[in-house]
Amino acid sequence: MREKFARWMSGRYGNDHLNNTLIWTSLILLVLDIFVKNSVLSLIAYICWGFSIYRMFSKKIYQRNNENQWFLAKTKKIRHQISAIGKGMNDKQNKYFVCPQCGQIVRVPAGRGKIEITCPSCRNHFDRKS
Repeated sequence: MREKFARWMSGRYGNDHLNNTLIWTSLILLVLDIFVKNSVLSLIAYICWGFSIYRMFSKKIYQRNNENQWFLAKTKKIRHQISAIGKGMNDKQNKYFVCPQCGQIVRVPAGRGKIEITCPSCRNHFDRKS
């Protein structure tokens, strides 16, 4: 059965970051719809889900890849910020900040109060509370 599915998916686009975002968005909207009881939320959720399925089984690989690259370019800053937050959650002795000029993630010791941080990459100075 697994081989049949693999043969059927051959030449199809599959899954990517945009599909994952669409699926999670639709699931969150469906859960919100349970509490809010708004048909617009469920309609948007089903549209996101359907578009994700369409993209996954599409044979227009070049177009789907361009859509994903566009999405990754538009969400680069927020994904970088989330990466810094994730690093900070795993490391309790240090805090992580994103340089406002070049985007470099800078690690500083936690619990030092308000400090001036110098980016090692671009030498930009910015103040943050550690």
